[in-house]
Amino acid sequence: MAYAGVEAFDVESAVEAALGSTGPALLAVSGGLDSMALLTAASRLPARARRKITVATFDHGTGKAAGRAAALVARQAFRHGFSCVTGRASTIGTREEEWRRGRWRFLEQVASKQKARVVTAHNLDDQVETVFMRILRDAGPRGLAGLYAESEIIRPFLNINRATLASYAQQYQVAFVQDPSNCD
Repeated sequence: MAYAGVEAFDVESAVEAALGSTGPALLAVSGGLDSMALLTAASRLPARARRKITVATFDHGTGKAAGRAAALVARQAFRHGFSCVTGRASTIGTREEEWRRGRWRFLEQVASKQKARVVTAHNLDDQVETVFMRILRDAGPRGLAGLYAESEIIRPFLNINRATLASYAQQYQVAFVQDPSNCD
């Protein structure tokens, strides 16, 4: 295990490198550990960088955990001095793909209105999972690039694993909601 101070430096420097020189940014925060670590690290940026950030969260309407997560994100965004835009699914999907499409429609609409780039908390573990799933689907070269493929989305944590984010969250006592659907 790495020294906690080194992990905090890695997490915060990744966010600063990704957001320090970009224009307006829309943090996609679900309320889970990874995205709440992103929100916390962004709150520690210099004031000039923080002014360009808006937080967005989306309630899929899938149950109490989804509602608690959206409420937590709004409270923490306010606590850290960020404005927060909350969306809610108009229909409740039954599959992860439906939830993802609804969430991305919302994020793209908000980002377009604000002329901002979407920032997600995708990390190294997500990259490995994405590539593995695409191998199973017989993807081509772009598909096998996974989350590293060229995109307008900013992903500061792609070279940081989930264990490092968990350690960071523990060090800063980051509140988060564990989504029951992640256990499947």
